[in-house]
Amino acid sequence: MKYRVTGLFEGNTYEFRVLAENMVGLSKPSPSSDPIKASRPITPPGPPINPKLKDKTKESADLVWTKPLKDGGSPILGYIVECQKTGTTQWNRINKDELIRQCAFRVPGLIEGNEYKFRIKAVNIVGEGEPRELPETVLAKDILAPPEVSLDVTSGGSLRLMVSVSGRPAPVITWSKQGVDLVSRGIIDTTDSYTLLIVDKVNRYDAGKYIIEAENQSGKKSATISVKVYGKYCYRFKRGKNFFVCLF
Repeated sequence: MKYRVTGLFEGNTYEFRVLAENMVGLSKPSPSSDPIKASRPITPPGPPINPKLKDKTKESADLVWTKPLKDGGSPILGYIVECQKTGTTQWNRINKDELIRQCAFRVPGLIEGNEYKFRIKAVNIVGEGEPRELPETVLAKDILAPPEVSLDVTSGGSLRLMVSVSGRPAPVITWSKQGVDLVSRGIIDTTDSYTLLIVDKVNRYDAGKYIIEAENQSGKKSATISVKVYGKYCYRFKRGKNFFVCLF
């Protein structure tokens, strides 16, 4: 048997007991219940807000989201991420063993070339809330960033051209100057983050255009530096109309 008690005041604590009644009268009361605090009913939480893809590779996807506006009256315990391969109807839970505590998760084990849908659920003490799906499908493929080139020219006893380079995958760097083998004339030092060309004992034959190219699977970028040599101890660099230095 059950009975709904009404008229309670939220925040107050109550104890309950039950009596039976027949034509003779009332029975002795049952033992009192444990204290119960009157509170609003707890419901599953609302859906997470603004789930989106932060980054991806051919094998994984980094998802981020914001916690729900409504927790259902109970703290959010964590989140569930589910995945659906495009062309199928089945949703599979990714984090099978435990809930995700943060509003971010890396989905592993994707198969290159396949497309996936993702959705996220919040969980409280009552259970799982309504899912919120990412607005777009995710293609399991490396994000290729075209190389970015910036120039930093310093002076000294030699001509030094330093270029910061970035890209994914790391771009291949090529230095060139018409009619000159720069590998023999200078020193080229290239790492994952920069490339440096050093030419010692600069003379008038070192004047001209130096071209650097950075290329990967996503594209190619290049920069040209014009070098003019003035006399024995003066040379200058010019990049378009925006860069000019004369060194004595």
